[in-house]
Amino acid sequence: METETVNCQAELWQARGKCGGERERVDWEYDCHNHPSGLVPPVLKIHSLTLAATGLLLSNSSAGRYVCPMEKRKGNLPRLDRSAYRGLAYVHWVFNIEGRKRGWLDTEFFLRFQLLAVHAFLRQKIVAPCVCLMPDHMHMVLIGCDENGSDQKIAVEFLRKQLKPILTKKSVNIQRTPYDHVLRQEERDRDSFENHAAYILDNPMRAGLVDDGESWSYECAIVPGYPDLDIRAADYWDKFWRIYQGKLLVLA
Repeated sequence: METETVNCQAELWQARGKCGGERERVDWEYDCHNHPSGLVPPVLKIHSLTLAATGLLLSNSSAGRYVCPMEKRKGNLPRLDRSAYRGLAYVHWVFNIEGRKRGWLDTEFFLRFQLLAVHAFLRQKIVAPCVCLMPDHMHMVLIGCDENGSDQKIAVEFLRKQLKPILTKKSVNIQRTPYDHVLRQEERDRDSFENHAAYILDNPMRAGLVDDGESWSYECAIVPGYPDLDIRAADYWDKFWRIYQGKLLVLA
């Protein structure tokens, strides 16, 4: 099958095209303002999509050229094998709220989220050095600690299941398929990784929710056994990496 790639320089875009032998029309939509250049997944490949026919609509609001993933509204795009999410994987997860609805995020939900996440991560020996909940989506960067036992897919599925009744009461739902980016080896370098996390944590400022230098109320680190970790503390990363090294279970 013919393979094309999509590069996007946009905050919000839609690509509409005709695909395959039946020339079925497919609608796409993805909010890509949270993905800095160099910190996004490998170029998304779309089979049997002729870019000339997409009628790509761009709404530019940010400089730099981004390589953006797309979430298909009907059906699923090919995904990585589950083994990519096991062991010592580093993965950036994004849960979008259906219809980009707001009004569900408050202090009570944030506390419940942290409690449920601790249970999910403890079961699978996972830590979350960076969590940022936005008004219409959620970011988590997760790292497995057990080379032979951590499974982020299981942890995420458990967390979504536990969050569902809470969000249903607020008349919102998480989109069925989350966006995820399995970090490559060069992105796991300490400086690159910390820059990635810093960009995520600055989302509220870029969105105009807080002023520059102010803390957002719905961001944290979730490391079971360490409830007092302050993600905005000057020595946070030194503390986190020491704790992570202590939790590592690596096969000899």
